[in-house]
Amino acid sequence: MNSFCFGLFNEQEKQVGFARLITEKATFAYLADVFILESHRGMGLSKWLAEIIVKHPESQGLRRIVLATKDAHGLYAQMWL
Repeated sequence: MNSFCFGLFNEQEKQVGFARLITEKATFAYLADVFILESHRGMGLSKWLAEIIVKHPESQGLRRIVLATKDAHGLYAQMWL
């Protein structure tokens, strides 16, 4: 398995978000650890970050990307339904 880590940084180069894509690079990936600092939530950053990950060259050709979330089903359902 491979992991691709994605960081989200503000103008002062401080990290405000993170996500990790775990994949075997052939057909399947698991989007994990999506996190945005509370002070930066409500700005659409997690949705934007997930969109960037799905469009990333390493994600192309995958048949399935799965995300398990405890409390953000509605947010991510907008992207994948």
